[in-house]
Amino acid sequence: MKRGIKIFSIILTMLVLCEPAPLFAKETRGLKVVSILDRKGQQVGLYKGSYALLIGVGEYVSGWPSLESVSYELEQVESVLTKNGFKTVKVLNPTSQSLAEKGFKKLS
Repeated sequence: MKRGIKIFSIILTMLVLCEPAPLFAKETRGLKVVSILDRKGQQVGLYKGSYALLIGVGEYVSGWPSLESVSYELEQVESVLTKNGFKTVKVLNPTSQSLAEKGFKKLS
């Protein structure tokens, strides 16, 4: 049993000594500023907020069954986004006409 512990200790020591960088490396992940340039090569200002358009469709027609959980799931997504600083607009079961009235154009 002592021999197994000794071998384990040697292997562990070798791993630490041979590859110390990942074990002790400073965290390098995070936000990175990305410059956005216009057509003239001028830097465009950074965004001042986070926005999300949430569209949920659960009421179908023409024989498709309704999805009753869509409303609840959309509320959950909105809650998480709001807690993380997003300004949200939620649209539930829109028609193409109601989207057009809100200023969203039909994609063709």
